[in-house]
Amino acid sequence: MASEELDAETTNLLLGDEGEATLAPAKLKATRGSRAAGVVPRIKIMVEENDSIPPTGLFISHNGVACVIRPGEVVEVPQGIVEILEHAVMSAPVVDPDTKKVVDYRDRLRYPFRRL
Repeated sequence: MASEELDAETTNLLLGDEGEATLAPAKLKATRGSRAAGVVPRIKIMVEENDSIPPTGLFISHNGVACVIRPGEVVEVPQGIVEILEHAVMSAPVVDPDTKKVVDYRDRLRYPFRRL
């Protein structure tokens, strides 16, 4: 009995109450996630000025989506590009103020950026 009710609910979802097939795509689009519909959520960021970024901009590519990000400009990028920037780290020396010698290294962002 439960499977018959499920089939009736599915039929109503797909065809609508009056059996019109034209309602199905709109209802299915509303029930799917944004990734299933081909829309990739984007995040606004701004990369800070940095000597290691060339004058033409920073080229980053993820899953076939390429971006050229110029320092100081606001851009909208997919979440994957933001993750690449978050994981791009470099080691910076920690200097002892008394002896002026390197005592340790710490990780810092290679390309500092802000989410807007």
